Amino acid sequence: MATWQQGINSGGFLAGIGAQNENAPKASDINATLGLIRENNELARSGANNVGLTALRGLAGVADIYKQEQQQKAISAFNKVHADAWASGDPSGLFKFAQENPAFVAQAQQAFSGLNDQQRNDMGDLAMRANVALSQGPEAYSKFITDNKDRLNRVGANADWMIQTGIQNPEQLSHMLTTMTLGAVGPDKMLDYQDKMVGRQQEQQRINETIRNNDMTNARGWASNNIAQQNVNLRRMELEDKKYDRLIANETNALKLAELQDKRLQNQQAMEQAKRDKADAYNSGMDNLSRTIETATKVLNSPGFTGYFGTNLNPLSSRFIPGTEAADTETLVDTLKSQGFLSGIQQMKGMGALSNAEGQKVMDAIGSLSPNQSEKSARAAIKTIIKTTEMAQKRMQQKYGKDIQPSQQQLSDDDLINKYLGGQ
Repeated sequence: MATWQQGINSGGFLAGIGAQNENAPKASDINATLGLIRENNELARSGANNVGLTALRGLAGVADIYKQEQQQKAISAFNKVHADAWASGDPSGLFKFAQENPAFVAQAQQAFSGLNDQQRNDMGDLAMRANVALSQGPEAYSKFITDNKDRLNRVGANADWMIQTGIQNPEQLSHMLTTMTLGAVGPDKMLDYQDKMVGRQQEQQRINETIRNNDMTNARGWASNNIAQQNVNLRRMELEDKKYDRLIANETNALKLAELQDKRLQNQQAMEQAKRDKADAYNSGMDNLSRTIETATKVLNSPGFTGYFGTNLNPLSSRFIPGTEAADTETLVDTLKSQGFLSGIQQMKGMGALSNAEGQKVMDAIGSLSPNQSEKSARAAIKTIIKTTEMAQKRMQQKYGKDIQPSQQQLSDDDLINKYLGGQ
């Protein structure tokens, strides 16, 4: 089986193919060719010895396919196309190059001619997947390597080296992976795989965006789909993940293995989304409770409290005069009685933070606030709102807070705005 753990250099990369697979061409077969390449300074300066590609030329033993000038031009063109693809994130230029340069692709494929179909498919599949993960950033790439460590070991890839190289020199590693993919499975399969990956990613992005939009525009939806149900869903998905781990560990067929890994990836993405949904619901609920307590406390302590509630004999402090303290208190009361706060109470009932009776008690207390109400009655109603809401907040923390990661805990107002308007 081919190996790619020696480092990104021509001889080291390809020497391992023969070391792992007796049927593959040996590094010793290409000593003369590699020597010629090293001696050709002009060819080296053109970038022809870039990331395994020169070694593939030598290993194939078909250096005479092109004249030297044609080789130099083809390799330089490939290097440029790959650099453009890496910079733009668009691999279409690579596919076009491969389709327009079949002799170049044949040269790369010759390096893998000693492997059987399953071995070539397995190596090509791994190289393609690793390249996609690499393009998604260090976190996604490191996770891919960790999740596929056993499979990588079977084809002679050192996972630690893969992670280190992917972080330190991702473009050069991508060049090698692209070359390996072309050699192992060819441009057609490479294009098919890319199309499927892009399709799955776009579909998942659409699903995630729909979920986020629904959560943002319909806070009351959690009243019927509460955190307790999310816990059940998460537990089910965790069991599914363990099931896929067992199946993947025992699967030897490359195609079935790839299918299982796709299913596990989709399950893991759904699981991560469910965790985020749960955290968002918790933080949204805690934020609603905090806002209710804060606004009710402001009403209770407002300087215009006595001017708004009960009998007010001072006409200059009337709530009907803009800018008076009583008018400020009226604004706070209107805020407390707004639909947003009432929806938050419904949400807390749905999550189990408030019983139906407690929720109704708070809503009745908020609804009773009126300038015709006595100061004593208004103070009692507001204290009921604060006390009941504080109890709901404590209950939420005890019931669900321990399951939310510290980084997912309640955000400040500014952070919440940035989160919903600025992305993740």
